[in-house]
Amino acid sequence: MKKILFMLIALSIFTSCKNVDEKYPSFHFGTVEYYPKFLFCESKLVKLEKNFIFEFSEDAKVDENCFVELEFVDKEGKQISTDLMRIEVDGKFLDENIYKVQSNSESGKIVFSFSENAESGKYQGYIKLANHKLDRFGNQQLENGQQVEVMRWSIYYDKQWNPLAIILFMVGCFLILSLLFWFLVLRPLLHPHFGKCRKSILVMENSQMKSQFNIVFTGARMIVISNQKISQSFFDKCFKGKILSIVNPYFEEPLKFTPAKKKRIRVLGMNYISIPNPMPYNGTAEIKNIRKNVNLKIR
Repeated sequence: MKKILFMLIALSIFTSCKNVDEKYPSFHFGTVEYYPKFLFCESKLVKLEKNFIFEFSEDAKVDENCFVELEFVDKEGKQISTDLMRIEVDGKFLDENIYKVQSNSESGKIVFSFSENAESGKYQGYIKLANHKLDRFGNQQLENGQQVEVMRWSIYYDKQWNPLAIILFMVGCFLILSLLFWFLVLRPLLHPHFGKCRKSILVMENSQMKSQFNIVFTGARMIVISNQKISQSFFDKCFKGKILSIVNPYFEEPLKFTPAKKKRIRVLGMNYISIPNPMPYNGTAEIKNIRKNVNLKIR
């Protein structure tokens, strides 16, 4: 009489064994981990290794023709494609995921892996005797060519992000959040901008009007009137706000306007006196240059 006793000897296997029913013991083998290549960071596959121990009867051990073929099938009993899950035994991939065990074998190291195209998640099924030359399996009498499901298995396939992709994603999120915090919170506090406002300026010298021009304050963080163009870098304009430069030959000493609270305009500049200061968005004001006999009427 020939018989085979089939068992697993990994502690993690024993602790995860559940008797779902009397017919099929169930084992969760563990997890296969994988992440794909991203930029210069190569892909990595962490395979799952388990040791199987086989115990044949003495009659089986001396019979060179005695063997058993163990097939890994899905929960529907269908063959698992090697394009989805690959199984290695002693460094060699199994054809059609069928493991042939000779009766003189005592153990085998089985390595599980998945295709990079497989979906992340839990995979489960059965191990069945697909073919054999045995009289019995454990206490079960076997017929010639009889296929028997002997246990349930499950493996979790954890398809992860590439670590470099995770780092870049976190850095990108941090930069985006930082920019949002700057533009939505800090910049309005540190560099306020003008609301909707438009003013007309009359330049008076010795009681005669020398020049007149209009200024649209809306959206600018500063208005500078001088006899030379004021340059502003791209980053300063982007992160702090636009400085509107107005060139007028009567302003040898620059005159600046910045936002003030309660929809008012603060007047800055050496030798300039504004009444009132700050002046309102809607209203008039008069600015005097105390060094020159030049008055500005703003309305």
